[in-house]
Amino acid sequence: MKKIMITLLLAVVLLSLNTFFGALASYGNYNNNISPEDIEFGQTDSELGGTWIAQVQFKLSAAGYFEGQPFNSGVLDNATGRAIQRYCQAIGLNFDTKVMLPRGLQSQIMATAELPKWPPEPTPTPTVTSTPFPVFTQNAYDPAIRAIQTKLADAGFFKYIGEQCEPGVLDSATMRALGVYMEQIGYKFNNVVNEDIYHIIVDPTALPSPIPTATPIAEFFIHYESSGDESIKQLQQRLEELNYLTRGQYTVGLYDSTLQVALYDFCEVNGVVINEYGIDRIMFDAIMASDAKEKKLPIITGVVSNQVQTLQQKLADLGYYRELKRSGNRCDEEMLIAVKRFADYNNIGFDGVTISESLQDEIIRSNKVWVEPSDPWATRQVSVLGITMPMYVMVIMIILILAGLTVLVIRTFSKDNPNSANGAHNMSGNGMKVELEIQYRGSYVGKCTCNIKMPLHIGRSYAIVPLDKRDMFVGKNHCQLSCHDNTLFLRDFSKNGTQINGVPVHNGEGVVHNGDILTLGEHQIHVQILR
Repeated sequence: MKKIMITLLLAVVLLSLNTFFGALASYGNYNNNISPEDIEFGQTDSELGGTWIAQVQFKLSAAGYFEGQPFNSGVLDNATGRAIQRYCQAIGLNFDTKVMLPRGLQSQIMATAELPKWPPEPTPTPTVTSTPFPVFTQNAYDPAIRAIQTKLADAGFFKYIGEQCEPGVLDSATMRALGVYMEQIGYKFNNVVNEDIYHIIVDPTALPSPIPTATPIAEFFIHYESSGDESIKQLQQRLEELNYLTRGQYTVGLYDSTLQVALYDFCEVNGVVINEYGIDRIMFDAIMASDAKEKKLPIITGVVSNQVQTLQQKLADLGYYRELKRSGNRCDEEMLIAVKRFADYNNIGFDGVTISESLQDEIIRSNKVWVEPSDPWATRQVSVLGITMPMYVMVIMIILILAGLTVLVIRTFSKDNPNSANGAHNMSGNGMKVELEIQYRGSYVGKCTCNIKMPLHIGRSYAIVPLDKRDMFVGKNHCQLSCHDNTLFLRDFSKNGTQINGVPVHNGEGVVHNGDILTLGEHQIHVQILR
């Protein structure tokens, strides 16, 4: 009986541990379903190193948020963005068109066992009740506006203006479509939707005649991921001219994420309303317009652009091109001189090579006319051997040359002076012939025979006495051997010192005899005096 009870107890413990670790593993897997950062439009799972986008796509697709549209698995493309937008609409969250999939939204989607189905149950058409009908202004949200948009879309008015509306929101596209329709039936539209306008459009019995199908004026529309369209090539060429695309970094004739990013940048700079569903006629015409604004890029020598021409004109108007010649729309050395004058006069940093976007903005905004500073003698330009330089540079060069000559003369006379520190033992008649055998860490390195008339320098910077370059304890000019009155002297210049038969000589001098051993770092030099 005891064995049975123990067995049952062990079974309960094992089952509890299995349940605990299973829950822990599930928690870990759940955390792995959330990316380490917010995901923006155009990013992919391969870039992020996970499968977060694909998992979100799977759950949204299962709940019908893609509405049967194809999407690229693992890519935050337009179709996925629209599905996320529908989901945010379904649960009452704001949708960010740039950061389409923040971590909080990922957590909400992955933590929900079953997402609400799309589309939601249709909202019944509001009926007139005793409650006063509200007056809607721009950006108002209400199911009544959704009913108006449905009628206008069925009649072709959104196609007529070439725009898409945000469902249930009285946005700019809905206002324009309403304005076209109201004008067509002879009503004045004051940019508000009241009860009369609602019934004129939604209530079929209130219409004086069927809603006419407008003649399309905006049939032109390029959808995302389209290819081979000549209009796409024209757009890409124009965006490249305006610096929003870089040659060789996009696929010609393909409307992909690279082109989409360039379109977002263009619309932001030029104040054009972006159409997230594709390229409409309004956007196309704005890009192709001659007055479209360029994207500002850093300017260096050789860059040709309209922005260069604008900057040169502004600098000339402010007087910075005095005595300089403009080159039109090409950045040259004289333009950099004018920009340097501007930067110095306005206390703005400039490296003399690259005109940054911020410096370009400063030039365009400035109204400060340049007053040429007086020309003191120090900054006056002089020419020496065909080289132009400021006067102070020439003076410094002359001082350095004279200083160098002075040092050379002093060192020359010091070498000839037997009592000087470095030349104390330089004079010795015919000199002294010595043989030096060099060893490094006990291994033979080489042998040399020298006739010491002038000081013999030993170190890593001198090749007469061969040393192993691996010895980092030997200095570049470690020591020297010199001869005076038939006596051989060693003078040390190093940080680590030199030893004569084990006796240290550090920044000093010692006498070397025949058969002595000199120690430099890990080198040993056996000295043999021949004569």
